[in-house]
Amino acid sequence: MTRLLPTSAVFNVLDYGARGDGLTNDAAAIQAAIDACFTAGGGTVTLPGGRTYRSGSLELRAATEFRVERGATLLASSDYADYQFAHHSDQVTGGLFFETELPRRAWITAFGAHDLCITGGGRIDGNGRGFVQVDMGDYFVMRGADSADAVQGGDQYRERPFTLHLIGCQRLDIHHVTILDGAHWTLRLTGCDDVSVSSVRLHNSFKVPNCDGIDLDHCKRVRISGCDVRAGDDAICLKSCKATEVYGVCEDVTVTNCTLSSASSALKTGNENWGLIRNVIFQGCVVRDSNRGLTVHCGEPGGVENVLFSDIIVETRKYQRSWWGRSEPIYVNATAWKKEDGVGKIRNVRFRNILASGENGVFVYAEQNGDVDGVTLENVRLEVGEWLGRFPTRMQDFRPRTGRGGEEDRPTRGITVEGAAHVTLRHVEVVWGENRQPYYGEALYSYKAEGLKVEDFTGSDVSD
Repeated sequence: MTRLLPTSAVFNVLDYGARGDGLTNDAAAIQAAIDACFTAGGGTVTLPGGRTYRSGSLELRAATEFRVERGATLLASSDYADYQFAHHSDQVTGGLFFETELPRRAWITAFGAHDLCITGGGRIDGNGRGFVQVDMGDYFVMRGADSADAVQGGDQYRERPFTLHLIGCQRLDIHHVTILDGAHWTLRLTGCDDVSVSSVRLHNSFKVPNCDGIDLDHCKRVRISGCDVRAGDDAICLKSCKATEVYGVCEDVTVTNCTLSSASSALKTGNENWGLIRNVIFQGCVVRDSNRGLTVHCGEPGGVENVLFSDIIVETRKYQRSWWGRSEPIYVNATAWKKEDGVGKIRNVRFRNILASGENGVFVYAEQNGDVDGVTLENVRLEVGEWLGRFPTRMQDFRPRTGRGGEEDRPTRGITVEGAAHVTLRHVEVVWGENRQPYYGEALYSYKAEGLKVEDFTGSDVSD
């Protein structure tokens, strides 16, 4: 029987053979609808509500509204064989990725798909639970790992896909959709320009390692607003990865009016920054139940500059030590991941109107004097106490760092400024909260802090 093509610009995946029974791999039918829409010059690909569409790899195309309707679930297959090798990270965009760095296949991809929109009010379920190998209590060991001890290491990168990896797209919109249970980095955008992400619920398990919420890698002109992001790794993170350096600077990004929680950092620039990350605003957000709150981290030869954090509430607590961080509400650190690669500089960072509480203090640190230059904390109130007390320790976490090790035995201080230049503390208050520990120390500690300015600082050492 000859199938009739849709006569309008709406391409219903059911018309292309999708069953939506939650069992059948509907990837071929969904992809056929996507391709037909693209061939017709654009339109809407719709997944009707009331059904679950199980799928392996999909590639979105230009000039398409990909619409997962309310009541519909697009479910990632738990069979790794359903993810195409063509979507393997070292195969995309002319071999810009390398298996030794990002050995990942992806579930939903797009390559240079301009004028793409993902919307509809439905659910995009990455099925991270389907890739769990062992439950260790505070974290999962994912399928394919060689060891139950491998959480943040390379063993954890096997046999689990990125949820969405969209590459080189312009005029990209992602609105009013729920993204669930990523098995790995969940919404990763690489080299995308003119992006709007709004009213997205992104809810991952806090026990899945490396399941970042939103990652912006070498992206430009990005607006993220009104989102609720919960992730076992960084909630929102800006990167400039080495393998994608052809896309240039990561710049001109705003993140506003979001609520966030993370077993690592809630709002972050850096770690992977081989290129420059600049001109970033984080404003009007609430951070709860996070390991780190507001993070500016430079560990590689690129740099970070011109970053504003304002009007934010931050609450942090300690997680099991496999997760990077020790409950720092504010964390600024320029430390080389690998000594031989060197590290760039962090310049011109402002924290203004911040209400913070955590089980650790503010940490501003440069391994080489002056690699952090020009940090201001203004109208900041910090309260430090062992609220949960599950992991009482005086260790300070520098990870990722090789050589001297990732952690050091240090007392818990209110604010630490070490090796950083031209730091200003203006209208800053430190308060010690509940369950004070014997390893609590100074309200303000500085060492090799050239040009430190302190204006209207309130706080006393625990021993006073």
